[in-house]
Amino acid sequence: GRVPRLGPRTDPAWWLAVRDCSARTSAWRILAVLGSIWLVAWSGMGGKGPAPQPFVLVALFLGFGLHVTFKCLVAFEATRRFSEDAANGSLELLLITPLAASQIVRGQSRGVMEVLKPPGVALMMVNLLLLVQALLGDSFSGERSPFVTMFVGGALVLWVDYRALIWMGLYQAIRFRRHNRAALTTIGLILLPPWLAIVILIFLGQANVIRGNQMAYVTLFGWLVGSLAWSWLHLARAKAVLNLRFHSLVAGEATIASPTRKSS
Repeated sequence: GRVPRLGPRTDPAWWLAVRDCSARTSAWRILAVLGSIWLVAWSGMGGKGPAPQPFVLVALFLGFGLHVTFKCLVAFEATRRFSEDAANGSLELLLITPLAASQIVRGQSRGVMEVLKPPGVALMMVNLLLLVQALLGDSFSGERSPFVTMFVGGALVLWVDYRALIWMGLYQAIRFRRHNRAALTTIGLILLPPWLAIVILIFLGQANVIRGNQMAYVTLFGWLVGSLAWSWLHLARAKAVLNLRFHSLVAGEATIASPTRKSS
């Protein structure tokens, strides 16, 4: 039958993940500094008529930078928690409890999500404020559709990346045990390909390969769909491997098997 879900107060794996809230404090400090600058730029877009170009550029690029910074923090936090628990023996202790593997990894992932959820919600508000400006303001007049798609799609990508980074981070933390290497591997798998795609698309735009607003809009939409699919694929793969092979991975097995392959 289906393994029952444990509530937070009865889930030792969840407690292990939330016992230290220093990551939430660090995330708030970093995002508060960058967010304050972003808020000044967004406020400069609120007057009548088109906003000065510097305000628009700072709001757009710094908003993207806030997303990148937060996602990197998520990867490092997810891998740090699991690496520390593996090093001090906490994970091995969980293995001798009646908890199923799926309950342990679910508790850990929920714990990391809860610790970093407040700054994640704040980033969603960044997208919401930009969306309001795109719909009601004059800063994006004449080019509203691409920006509306960007801000709504960016929020969806943030949510899926958030979950994918946590689950893949947990998996890589067991594989490598050294959390810096696990975090960089997680970032490379989840975030690097979409980032490289952005760079390639910019070069194609500069070379006039992508011409016209309609072509740019289709390209943007395709990138968003591709990014969502890429992150969701790795999220599903990490969840499947952890649920099927958690015990053997914690015991020190470093090889990767297909999620559909039975453990020997």
